[in-house]
Amino acid sequence: NQFTNRVNWFTSDLNQFTNQANWFTSDPNQFTNRVNWFTSDLNQFTNQANWFTSDPNQFTNRVNWFTSDLNQFTNQANWFTSDPNQFTNRVNELVNGFADHDTRAFSCGFDPHACLSEHERRRRIAVLAYYIHDLSPFLIQFSETMGLRWYGLAYVMAFASAYGICVHLARRGYSDIPARDIGDFITGTALFGVILGGRLGYMLFYDWENFIANPLVFFKFWDGGMSSHGGILGIVAFTWIYSRRKKIPWLNIGDNTVVAAPAGLFLGRCANFINGELYGRATSVPWAVQFPKELYDAPPETTREVLLEASQIDPSFTNIPAVVENAGASLELHALLAKVLTPRHPSQIYEAFLEGAVLFAILWIMRTRFRLPDGILTGVFFIAYALLRIAGEFFREPDAPLTLMLTRGQFLSLFLILIGVAFLVAARIRPTWAPKFR
Repeated sequence: NQFTNRVNWFTSDLNQFTNQANWFTSDPNQFTNRVNWFTSDLNQFTNQANWFTSDPNQFTNRVNWFTSDLNQFTNQANWFTSDPNQFTNRVNELVNGFADHDTRAFSCGFDPHACLSEHERRRRIAVLAYYIHDLSPFLIQFSETMGLRWYGLAYVMAFASAYGICVHLARRGYSDIPARDIGDFITGTALFGVILGGRLGYMLFYDWENFIANPLVFFKFWDGGMSSHGGILGIVAFTWIYSRRKKIPWLNIGDNTVVAAPAGLFLGRCANFINGELYGRATSVPWAVQFPKELYDAPPETTREVLLEASQIDPSFTNIPAVVENAGASLELHALLAKVLTPRHPSQIYEAFLEGAVLFAILWIMRTRFRLPDGILTGVFFIAYALLRIAGEFFREPDAPLTLMLTRGQFLSLFLILIGVAFLVAARIRPTWAPKFR
């Protein structure tokens, strides 16, 4: 009914429209005939409508596309009518060329993309094909803000994976830490190395001003904010203290710890993707993803436009968090976001593959296939992680100001390369060996 009313609104006063056409065009009869040609066969139009309504979702999407921005249509109309000659030229162009499009237009249900340029039509069709990220950060949700989150599960699985890998290496004679003590070691590494180190690294590297202004923000873990560089350095510090207290070679502890670390990096990056955070740079690749959290950093005019249209879809969509959280709950909102969001690289998946799968394969093969002195694997980890991180950052949207034309992650990775070289040199100067090779 709403669509029919809209059609009636457009066709209710053909005399007024014809008078305007006579005033604008040099050949009013030709234009009037074209109008009559459109409106003379309602049965044909009805058949087209039936073709649309056979697929309600397709019909709804098409209606939303036509009616989503009447203001924009009005602005275009004003732009034409401000210059009668320009309008006349445009009408003549459309009238003279419409015969070539008649069959194609009706065979595809009068596709509105036919009125666009080829480049714009392909761009809009491509946008509609991109996946809009609508994954929930909750595995199980108890209330609006409480529940079991995928990010927390990723940490638990990371520590469990590290425990299993380290126990396996200890039982095969690669570790100076007995298998029975691995649980205590992993617990300490998780709490004091990964969590505290990762949080402190984020405060120092990415949120320094806020940290200085309010140091207690450090303890607001629920607001997010962890740094992989900080976590790595935290593990280095904790393992050094642990080795001193237990009188165990530090380099041996490091070699086994770094073999387990990529599993945590892999799971962490997967959690980043589920959360829709740390997304990639703009791209047009077919597997690009549109991330609603981009709206948090969008220009004010874009934000206002989105909220205006979103509130017409649902009165509760009055702020960006509500729009982001309900991206997958409304077909109309989904269509709106498809128009305004930028297709981006799913860089979280790239980094999960590079820093997780590739790095683990390298270190596991070196640990189990070669006889290497303690410290070599640690050095290789720092260098390989830094290089893979630098490569991955080329696809990731910078989340901090550039430093010497490098992203913050790339800049910090340069220091990890130096640390890795230092471990390699130490391993060569004073070589020690795992129990299996002594």
